[in-house]
Amino acid sequence: MQNKVRELLQDLGSSKISNVAYDTAWISHTVSLGEYMGKNSLDWIRDHQLSDGTWGAEKFRHNHDRVICTLAAIIALAKYGTDKDKIRVKRARYGLDFAIRGLMADTSGATVGFEMLLPSLLNQAYEAGALQRSKDLDPWRYTGKSKVHKNKQRVNGGMAIGRADDLAEIRIQSALQKKLAAQSNGKFDRNVSMVFSAELAGEQLSIIDIDNIQEIDGSLAKSPSATAYFATKVRVGDSLAMAYLRDVSSHSVDGGIPHFHPFDTYEIAWSLWNLALLNLNKELLFMCKPHLDKLSSAWTSQGMSYASGCSIFDGDDTTVAFEVLTRFGYEVDVRALLSYEENNYFRCYDFESDPSIGVNIHALGALREYGYEVDHPAIQKILHFLEQKFLCDSFWYDKWHSSPYYSTAHAIIAIAGYARTDISQSINWIIETQNGDGSWGFYRPTAEETAYCLQALLILQRHGEKVPSDILKRGLDYLSANMDPPYEPLWLGKCLYTPELVVRSAVLSALVLGEES
Repeated sequence: MQNKVRELLQDLGSSKISNVAYDTAWISHTVSLGEYMGKNSLDWIRDHQLSDGTWGAEKFRHNHDRVICTLAAIIALAKYGTDKDKIRVKRARYGLDFAIRGLMADTSGATVGFEMLLPSLLNQAYEAGALQRSKDLDPWRYTGKSKVHKNKQRVNGGMAIGRADDLAEIRIQSALQKKLAAQSNGKFDRNVSMVFSAELAGEQLSIIDIDNIQEIDGSLAKSPSATAYFATKVRVGDSLAMAYLRDVSSHSVDGGIPHFHPFDTYEIAWSLWNLALLNLNKELLFMCKPHLDKLSSAWTSQGMSYASGCSIFDGDDTTVAFEVLTRFGYEVDVRALLSYEENNYFRCYDFESDPSIGVNIHALGALREYGYEVDHPAIQKILHFLEQKFLCDSFWYDKWHSSPYYSTAHAIIAIAGYARTDISQSINWIIETQNGDGSWGFYRPTAEETAYCLQALLILQRHGEKVPSDILKRGLDYLSANMDPPYEPLWLGKCLYTPELVVRSAVLSALVLGEES
């Protein structure tokens, strides 16, 4: 297993991430500029339509993902496709209708920016002739979310969704308007998290600070889809944006495009967080050093971004990177981490509509590693916040991941042997929901979720807790047999995606923890 950890460390920072239909569909718009990458991406879209007519994650059904990906795909096919593509678009309508009606069944909630991206995509679909206002998908209502799974229920509030015009009004009057009002000029630029979903602006170019929205490499927040929108709709043919898109496409062997490019600091921080749970030998510690140095050099007074050269800083990457650097003996200014502290929780982004459970869990782990006592006000604030967000007295969800095993396992690791918070229900929930083959999976068995559960249980065992040996053995046996990619796309961006090395680091971490126990 040490050899596999060594291989992982050699690859780290290469931004290995799954291709997704959403960004691929946006890249295909460059065919209008005579770009060969646009043709390749159109071919990829044609080859990846699912059996129900939609696009998105194949084995793991998440309706928000299906809706966003499918709308992006049919817009591209309707605008730039052939007569044969009209059949693909027609097939997509039925699957799209089913996905829209299933939005309430998505227990993990909406994908990033869904409520603002949807009206823009709908209007584009109508204009391209992919959908008809009078016949297709009208009206839709998204009134809340309710899901029963393994005798555990989660219920959240929601928002109403009707016609595209109604949605545009909701967008202008609610989330979008609030975020724009917070900007001095009423526009968003590269420093605002909205830039990652810049395509939500549609034809409203007046809300974009066009001269201050690009990064040095020409991208918009390292997002291929947002950058493709900019290069084909806002500043058409922009040379820097096109150079960035060509670079992204040059890494593709089949026309498929990833959801971020690059996302090196995110990949390094999360992977090293998983490896930091282990007793690494001198050789592996030596191999970690260049990656730790990169994180350290990327640290700023605002903390961390998910990618080198990205102007958007966030609480999640900041807290994880802080914990990793501190664990490995690096000195990091805690004031950057504390700058994300609010009255009742730690935020991920400025002007976010709802806080992230994961950010607060990772802030807890980071401040614990830094040396904060459990009775420190910041620690008590986080613990109180987590108690309020506890679902069914058993688990936590995070808005950046579709599985509660991810956030719950990380919470157990952050709390075990530290706080007096009762996590027995969460531990029992993990043990009781193990599948017969030794796996875990909230929707279907996955190596990733199995790894998270094993990490939590093995760390508990390290702290002196008793964990049934048969639970660990069956879990480790399953993981050993299913450790290699491809992995399910469980991470939530504008669509579902897989950060491959991050997931692999969790899998290897769990297996090595098993060897160490």
